[in-house]
Amino acid sequence: MNIETARARLIAEMMDSNQRFSPRRAINIAEAIGEQSSAVLEQAYATGSPTLAAISDDYWWGVASQYLDQHPEMLADYIADMDADARAEMIERRAA
Repeated sequence: MNIETARARLIAEMMDSNQRFSPRRAINIAEAIGEQSSAVLEQAYATGSPTLAAISDDYWWGVASQYLDQHPEMLADYIADMDADARAEMIERRAA
């Protein structure tokens, strides 16, 4: 697995499993919207609520990505775990 794919998978996992990065929590939605320019919010209002969900998703993806920039060991550990899991699966298949 390349580092970009691993990073994307880990960010998605963080957004799904960690409330700190969840784009679906009301407080996080409010923070994401509060960080947007008024022009972006006016455009979102004009196009409907799916755009607001995209704003929250994009914002929290960025927050999680910055967190990984500050904690590169987390991505390294994730890649090591994924590699170990893949090796274990391969060994199981060969043993079967």
